[in-house]
Amino acid sequence: MAEIINDSELEQVNGGAYQGYCFRYTIQPGDTLSGIAVKYHTSVSTLVAINNIANPNYIRAYDTILVPYNA
Repeated sequence: MAEIINDSELEQVNGGAYQGYCFRYTIQPGDTLSGIAVKYHTSVSTLVAINNIANPNYIRAYDTILVPYNA
């Protein structure tokens, strides 16, 4: 189950492929973009676009990414 997000944790993203509210997610060891996308009801392509990820097959644990907030 996804954790509860407080309004103060949301950031508005305007521009590029996505416009709306996002929250910062800290990548955990073993995470994949596809797993994060499923967990938060978004797509890998959206995560890649928002975060300007050059190689979606390579993410590092403890980096943070923006994830769309779908209330």
